[in-house]
Amino acid sequence: KCFDKIPQNKKMTIANQIGKFLSQLHSIALYENIVKERIIEYPFSLIEYRKDWQKHFENLSVLIFPILSEKQQRWINKLFIDFLNNQENFNFQPSVVHGDFDTSNILINPQTYELTGIIDFEDSKIYDPAVDFIFYEQGESFHNQILSCFKEKKGSNLNERIKFLYGRSCLPYMEFGLKSNLDEMIDAGIKRLNKIMAKFETLP
Repeated sequence: KCFDKIPQNKKMTIANQIGKFLSQLHSIALYENIVKERIIEYPFSLIEYRKDWQKHFENLSVLIFPILSEKQQRWINKLFIDFLNNQENFNFQPSVVHGDFDTSNILINPQTYELTGIIDFEDSKIYDPAVDFIFYEQGESFHNQILSCFKEKKGSNLNERIKFLYGRSCLPYMEFGLKSNLDEMIDAGIKRLNKIMAKFETLP
């Protein structure tokens, strides 16, 4: 709620703190400890990860494409095919992730603009660490500063993986709206899709 009011130097300080936090959360040591202690029942599989996205794309195409324009269909189709056909997108070290990491779950003191906490870990899991770096809407400098302060290995094609996960972030709105017969969710998803399509023209 206060991001737009924060001075640029304070934003960079917050970005530094976020990068350090993610370095700890995504650390290989934490991942290996969770696997060793059998905190997760099934290890993460890169092969299954790719298959899951392929199946997800097939199901969503049937559900969502009928409500989209041809241009929107082509854009989503290209987003998934480019991602799925590049093996480099499936060559990364899985890690513990927050899973819902955006500015709504980062607590900032509105008077001092200091980071005071991270909340909402209910979607935490073993996954692609790229999912926690989707800060395009906060500006390129903020996004890049987070990445520069991240000390763990980033894996192949990190920026492409982030762009894919950001690009498809509009689809759950439409999926939920169609399955629950909620027009407002469908509309929100389509508006977000159009916004993302326009933003992709300027993304690094």
